[in-house]
Amino acid sequence: MIEFLSGLPVYGLFAVALVVLAMESGSPIGLFLPGSPTLLALGLLSRQGVANPWVAVLVAGAASALGCQWGFLRARRLRLLDREAGSADLLDPPNRLERKLIQRIGRERVRRLLTFLDRRAAATVATGHFFSVVRTLMPRLAGRAGVSHRRFSSVNVPAAFAWAALLVTLGRIAGAAFDQVSSAVGLAGLPVVLVAAVIGSIVLVVRRRRSRADAETSADAEASSAV
Repeated sequence: MIEFLSGLPVYGLFAVALVVLAMESGSPIGLFLPGSPTLLALGLLSRQGVANPWVAVLVAGAASALGCQWGFLRARRLRLLDREAGSADLLDPPNRLERKLIQRIGRERVRRLLTFLDRRAAATVATGHFFSVVRTLMPRLAGRAGVSHRRFSSVNVPAAFAWAALLVTLGRIAGAAFDQVSSAVGLAGLPVVLVAAVIGSIVLVVRRRRSRADAETSADAEASSAV
């Protein structure tokens, strides 16, 4: 991933990221797309000066949010068609890839998600965006479960930008540990992301303070020798 992206011109880099992230959250084929690794790669490349981190967050957040909007609106349309046909089984969608998504997550877990959507839709939509596979399925579940478009958008859009900012920052501070961080994020989702981000931030702060302390020590030493 990082080798491929680093070989692209900056506009090509952002174009690829936009397509991957929009499709990952907006289409069932997102099951096979590397959403989180793409964001981590953008963060690492921003550290190397290849991409501007602020532009990376804006492009990534917008792409993911737009993909979710597409998935949600399409699912809501299918919900209306299901009502007309007298069928509304959320665990048995007509799309084969969507059924595969449900199988990968597990039917029992999807039932829990539907329960959470019914009771606490905002928190469920926001949290789901930080987990791969769930991020692809959540807009469809919300749309077919009857969550209002306004409620979905008011939570999903900020969550998409927060997810983008978090992973771009994590990729930026990962450095040499990029591969390990990318694997951990893909396997464990939000908990590992948050823990790694906190640890990485602490390490970064400690390193900066040490650098400042060393610089001050050197300056004091030079001043003393000059006297």
